[in-house]
Amino acid sequence: MGGTDEASGPNAGASNVAGAAGGGDQVIADGGSAGSCGSCTTPPRSTCKDATTLTSYAESGTCTAGSCSYAAINTACSGATPSCEDSGTSSQCAACLADVDCNNGGTCSSAGACVCGLRFNGSHCEFQAFRGIGVLSVATDSEANNVSHDGTVVVGSSFTQGSSDPSRAVRSVNGAALQFMAEPSSITPGIGCFGVAVAASGTILMNCERKPFLYTPATGAVAVALTLGGTGLAAPADISADGKVIVGNNLSPTQQYRHANGSTSLLGVLSPGDATRTAATNSDGSVVVGNDSTLTKYTATRWSASSGLVALQGASNAYAYDVTPDGNIIVGRVNGGTTMQSAVKWSGATFKLTVLGPGSATAVNADGTVIVGIDNDNVPTMWDHNGAHSIVSLLGATPDLTPDWTLKTVTGISDDGKVVVGNGTHGTHAEGWVAHLP
Repeated sequence: MGGTDEASGPNAGASNVAGAAGGGDQVIADGGSAGSCGSCTTPPRSTCKDATTLTSYAESGTCTAGSCSYAAINTACSGATPSCEDSGTSSQCAACLADVDCNNGGTCSSAGACVCGLRFNGSHCEFQAFRGIGVLSVATDSEANNVSHDGTVVVGSSFTQGSSDPSRAVRSVNGAALQFMAEPSSITPGIGCFGVAVAASGTILMNCERKPFLYTPATGAVAVALTLGGTGLAAPADISADGKVIVGNNLSPTQQYRHANGSTSLLGVLSPGDATRTAATNSDGSVVVGNDSTLTKYTATRWSASSGLVALQGASNAYAYDVTPDGNIIVGRVNGGTTMQSAVKWSGATFKLTVLGPGSATAVNADGTVIVGIDNDNVPTMWDHNGAHSIVSLLGATPDLTPDWTLKTVTGISDDGKVVVGNGTHGTHAEGWVAHLP
């Protein structure tokens, strides 16, 4: 819909005021009687200045020559609500003005919101609620190992179970078919390659034959030159969002490592003779989480340059699996017996332990409000301020989640908490999956 012409519309007679919000915004008279303004607390209704700009007015006005005037405030409609809708009695930034603004067969409601069919969600019905990532034509199975911070890139591998054929690293961009990320010709194929994680730039961290490689479409897979010595086997686990830090697991000695600025460091152990394992790093690589193990127990750990490697409080036989970008919230699990385990988070200045419920927490969104993993029945689960919910229940009825699917694990989540990836079985084969939560 078009916006109201302010020269002839309901707010005619406005004057320009230099320096007002938006640069030259208007002050609008409300028609007060001559000589008396009253309280000047009845601003005009909001209008659409144009197709993408909402004009509203200050709640309190000023009195000039017996008339009340109100400063105009122009707000650009953007993001999920890019259009300005004027119904005649009010105006608002809206997702749609017509059905054409809604994707995948969605329709535009009178309230300016897209109404989606069962398969899609999002403000413009742009996201498929659930989909399998598929498999490469030369393989029978696949797995999704992680998702990019913005939820657009899924990385993992495609393989044939029970075969000696090496695994092939794959990625899927914006829901497209799997793309093969070739193993470099310089190394001898063995177990193959796996997509591990994605930096904010789109650079992908790959594990090829238990060594780190970085992949872009322009460069292909390029080896990361670690400076650890020894066997050279140091499987990568994660990459910082800025792409400057890689963390992973050295084979001998069995310790976490951190690679930054061309130098690689082992992160130590809690006690002599222990082994450590990395799970994840935060956005700038300044915090690394994982676990320390002996023959009898596992201890969740956090490393930073200032504190070194420290045990997370409150539990032994605990595992840390993911950390928020700021490094302040860590999620994982605590074992309570031979079969019971609890999904947990560590947070606050002292990283206090909080039990979320039965299960194991494997990934967390940027602000720590959405945590995903599995419950003790191996059901993919999301924990938020309202408690625990199965991923399937959050998706509701969607024809793409057919009865031959069984969701088994959750491996990653986008920063906004909307895109979740994991693995399951689809008919007779293993396959990774992507869910976009409403």
